[in-house]
Amino acid sequence: MNKFSDLRESLPAIAEALLGILIFAALVWSIRRAKRWLLTRSAQVAAEKTEKVSERKLRAAGLRSFVTLLRALLNFASYVLISFVAYALVWYELRCFPVSKPWGDFLRSQGIDLLSTLGRSILAALPGLLIVTLIILAARMFAGVVSRLFAAAETGEIEMHRLDRASATTTRRLLVLLVWVIAAVFAYPYIPGSQSLAFKGITIFAGVLVSLGSTNLVNQIASGLLLVYSRAFQTGDYVLVGETEGTVLGIGLCVTRIRTIKNEEVHIANSMLLGTATKNYSRLAKSEGLLLPVKVTIGYSTPWRQVHALLLKAARGTPGLAQQPMPFVLQTRLCDFYVEYELNACLQQPFQRVWVQSDLHARIQDVFNEHGVQILSPHYFQDPPQPHLVPPADWFRSPAAPDRLPGNAAAEGK
Repeated sequence: MNKFSDLRESLPAIAEALLGILIFAALVWSIRRAKRWLLTRSAQVAAEKTEKVSERKLRAAGLRSFVTLLRALLNFASYVLISFVAYALVWYELRCFPVSKPWGDFLRSQGIDLLSTLGRSILAALPGLLIVTLIILAARMFAGVVSRLFAAAETGEIEMHRLDRASATTTRRLLVLLVWVIAAVFAYPYIPGSQSLAFKGITIFAGVLVSLGSTNLVNQIASGLLLVYSRAFQTGDYVLVGETEGTVLGIGLCVTRIRTIKNEEVHIANSMLLGTATKNYSRLAKSEGLLLPVKVTIGYSTPWRQVHALLLKAARGTPGLAQQPMPFVLQTRLCDFYVEYELNACLQQPFQRVWVQSDLHARIQDVFNEHGVQILSPHYFQDPPQPHLVPPADWFRSPAAPDRLPGNAAAEGK
């Protein structure tokens, strides 16, 4: 009779325990179902957003990365919720029976203390989080104002006398970065846990890593800033850096990209650019013109007036060379066995320098061949039987003319 009475008295506790298990199972099922629904719905929204991306592979890769990240976050959140519900189930089940009720009360009190401590910590952190939020909003507002101002300078809507479009882009990035750095400095003391030893230790460790690993990076960034603000060249200029010749595609904080005439993209470290002589063919080309020098060496037996006339004739027939200012010839060296002549003509487009130079070389060969003049740099072998002199009667061989001043570009163009 006593056993039957004990069993009858235990039936409510057993029923209560079973009810708790059913509630736990229902909650777990609800959590897992909500996780699947959120994952499916978010994937659909992401797919709709990525439809604007034209590249199919890029769209698929972006959607796959988003779904993977979202699945990991939802799994973590569901595990945390299920763990919390399982802990509540344990102390609830223990409290259903008189024998284990003290253990259940202990677990419940520990859980309540933990939740209350967590709640107090969250409430204590709310003022700091509010201040951090206000600082972030203010920084975002100032960064937006700076970005819009300098973006207008980049597009030419407003004009800044001391900044061109290239330096306006770099200045905008620097000022936006400065705004966020100042915001981070002001917000740091109000971040929850920032005064703890663990947070300070992590901050110091991260600072040491950055200081040790960023020496070369800081050098490259400083070099990039010097290049931008010194205005040695800008995007679109045609330059020669060492053995690399081509069009500047962009000046980054660490490297400068140049596209060569062979359609190769070359990346050059900014620190290397500062230590290398750079020729900018575009800077003065529009205002003062860019001279294309071509040198030939001819023996003393050829009249120098004829050589001048031949070189000027070759320049006049070469596409890509401007006739104003007019080409001219210099005799740069009187060597032992030959004379060095330098033809200078103005390019119309600096980025065509290599092609125009090649055409001019071919044109010089044709013109000299047409008039029977050999392009030759003689050297000493033995004394000639007769001195190599040009008699006065041959001083004005064709196409040179006595009524012109040989070597004078202005007279040659009349």
